[in-house]
Amino acid sequence: MSMADVYNGIYETLVNDQEILNYLGLLNADEATKAKHIQKRAKPLNLADNLPLITYYVLSPKSMVSLDCPTACCISPGKREEGNSEVYVTNFIFDIYTNDDVSLALTIAQKISDLFESAIPCFANSVTFEGLFVSAYESESDLANTYCFTTVIQFSMGMGK
Repeated sequence: MSMADVYNGIYETLVNDQEILNYLGLLNADEATKAKHIQKRAKPLNLADNLPLITYYVLSPKSMVSLDCPTACCISPGKREEGNSEVYVTNFIFDIYTNDDVSLALTIAQKISDLFESAIPCFANSVTFEGLFVSAYESESDLANTYCFTTVIQFSMGMGK
């Protein structure tokens, strides 16, 4: 299991879902354009130019110290499952940014939850046992007239080779 495989698997799941592409206005977009609207990072590049936008990431222990969200207690960096060291459990944060379109952000968040909740996605070179919805909340955005909604999905993955 490699975190790169998981990041790439999530990306492939999102970029190949017709509803997600439709919500982002990317049904006929090329790969480079899709990559601008679905980013594997906590701090999106060119946010204002790429709305609507989905970013996803795993929190680092350092970011936990400064995290100010209503669910900070249940969002933590990954670790091996207690009692079963062959399973790695981590929370992925999905931030959905829109041009002040609350309804669109909530619709995308629900679709992300639907894609991964109780699912057993098959990512290249890794075994994923389960996705589990953990939390959802409105997040701050430093950009005027931009709405951000966050969904947290916990993934449990096999550590085997």
